[in-house]
Order: sequence, then C-alpha cells, then structure tokens
Amino acid sequence: MELEAALRASFPEPGGADRLRALYRADVGVDALGVGAELRGDEVHFAYPIVILVGRKRG
Repeated sequence: MELEAALRASFPEPGGADRLRALYRADVGVDALGVGAELRGDEVHFAYPIVILVGRKRG
C-alpha cells in the first residue's frame, strides 16, 4: 500500500501525517515496524501483516 493513499483514507490528528511520514521513511531498510516499508521512486510503500481465518460452525 502506498503511504500517501493510506494517509488520505485516514484521519490523523494535526501534524500526525508528517510524523507518520517521518516514521515510515526512517523504517525503510530497517523494518522495525514490521511492515516492510520500501521506497518506490519518491513514494513509501508498505504492507499490512494480516491473516484471515474463516470457519463454519456445525450444527
């Protein structure tokens, strides 16, 4: 996911978007956040680590 697209879809507090940009840019090549932040040109991209489980209850 591209960071700016994620920020447009969220509602960070005033100044929060700038702090998030700095946090994600600092994490490129480090992966301390666990989201695999990387630069693609001038854009920061990352991935949400998720698992989706589906089940059905019998009966």
